[in-house]
Amino acid sequence: MDKPTLIVLHGANGSWEEMAPLIKPLVPHFDVRAINLLGHGGRPVPDGLTIDSLADDLLAWLRAERIERAFFLGYSLGGYLALHLARHHPQRALGVAAIAPKVRFDEALVAHTSYLADPVRLSRPGNPRGAELARLHGADKWEAVTLNVRRLFQSFGNRPPLGDEDLKQLATPVLVLNGDRDQIVSLAETRRIVELLPNARLGLFPGPAHPLRSVPVLPAVRAIRSFIQEVIAGPFAPGPDLDLAETLVSGGLAQPELRAQIRPDRRRP
Repeated sequence: MDKPTLIVLHGANGSWEEMAPLIKPLVPHFDVRAINLLGHGGRPVPDGLTIDSLADDLLAWLRAERIERAFFLGYSLGGYLALHLARHHPQRALGVAAIAPKVRFDEALVAHTSYLADPVRLSRPGNPRGAELARLHGADKWEAVTLNVRRLFQSFGNRPPLGDEDLKQLATPVLVLNGDRDQIVSLAETRRIVELLPNARLGLFPGPAHPLRSVPVLPAVRAIRSFIQEVIAGPFAPGPDLDLAETLVSGGLAQPELRAQIRPDRRRP
């Protein structure tokens, strides 16, 4: 029996390699495809990003790979992109597992994310993130990537692509996972997302979900596996919140051996 296809979408300023701790335990159960979003991971950096350009790029890749329908696992911006795809192209998404998706972008949040993505701050001595981004995107590209992300979130603040009515009309099964004390996506916002979605379930773990290494890998993977199995068996229906606190295992660094186990995006600059 063929494995279900699972598309993994990383967060802003990230790459598929940063998703490796989540990918590894999923590989035995799914046909995992981990891709680099538009302008990330060494790909050519466009002059600006929009949610539509990210979605169009993802759709073009799906067509090139001849993937008609799939499950999607997205972290942060990747989760937002997966929800956007399911809202506007529901025929493509069998189900969405979104970790810490952010849908409200008030002035304070936009200012905070702009600060976090400031190349000057990231390149200061003692801040390891600048070197990490240079490795992920290229020494000549990482600053342009972060500036694109800053402008993207600023545009979300002016006009969020996913409003309440969009979420209410998103009928695709959705699993939303988040920490109960995340500094980017509050517990109240997370619960509101799940309340607005007509076919969603919430899973919570203690602590934050940002940065990615804060996400407890094995409990999250178990919840994602169970969600996908339930959707396949059908029918999926909203249920009580999932408590992921029982068996916590911390995330880790990306593992190079995963390159031989998954099928990453073949497009290269």
